[in-house]
Amino acid sequence: GGVLATGKEWWSQCEAIIGFLNAFQLTGEEYFFTAAEGLWQYCRRFFIDRIHGEWFFRLSRAGVPDQSCYKAGPWKGPYHNGRACLEVIDRLRQIE
Repeated sequence: GGVLATGKEWWSQCEAIIGFLNAFQLTGEEYFFTAAEGLWQYCRRFFIDRIHGEWFFRLSRAGVPDQSCYKAGPWKGPYHNGRACLEVIDRLRQIE
């Protein structure tokens, strides 16, 4: 069993940011905060469509958007990225 899918989907990246911040809050280990910040920078750079808005559904391993995927539809809505933004704001306020 090797790697079957190498793409990155928007929702798992959003949830990982929240998870890293949660781990930082629970442990105080700076590694987790740095991981959350690094993943957010990656998402800002590659997932957010600065021309047409919204987040791309999937990126290749190299960070190239999969143009065959829709940005909104029955499976992809703004739930995960919206939740991530609200959770990050709340958690950063708690950390201050």
